[in-house]
Amino acid sequence: MLNMKICFWIWVAIIIILNVIHLGNSVNERLTSKEFAIRLDYLVHLAIFLVFGWISLVGKLLKTVVPMKAWWLIALAIGVEGMQYWLPYRAFNPVDLVYNLIGAGVSGLIVKRVHADFRG
Repeated sequence: MLNMKICFWIWVAIIIILNVIHLGNSVNERLTSKEFAIRLDYLVHLAIFLVFGWISLVGKLLKTVVPMKAWWLIALAIGVEGMQYWLPYRAFNPVDLVYNLIGAGVSGLIVKRVHADFRG
C-alpha cells in the first residue's frame, strides 16, 4: 500500500537535493511562442510545490493524514531558495522564490482543506 507520509518526506528530500546540486543553465531555457514567453524553471518551481497538494489529496483518498502543515510549505519554499544564497555555484533568484511561494500557497490551501475534512 502506498504510504503518503513516506512520499511526503521523500519529496521534501528531493526538493532539498535539487536545490543544492548544480543543474546547469539548460534548465533555464525559455518556453516561447507569439503569445507568451516564460522561463521553464519558473514553471518547475511552481510545480515542485504543487506536488504537496497532490500528496495531501491522495493521502485523503487513502484515509491517511499526511504530516504536513500549510506554514511548513511556506517555510520550505523560502528555505530552499534561501539556501541558494550561500551556495557559490547556485544563485538566489527572487522570481524563483515567488513561484515557490505560489505553489506552496496553493498546496497549503489544499492541505488546510484536507485536514479540515479529517477533523470533521
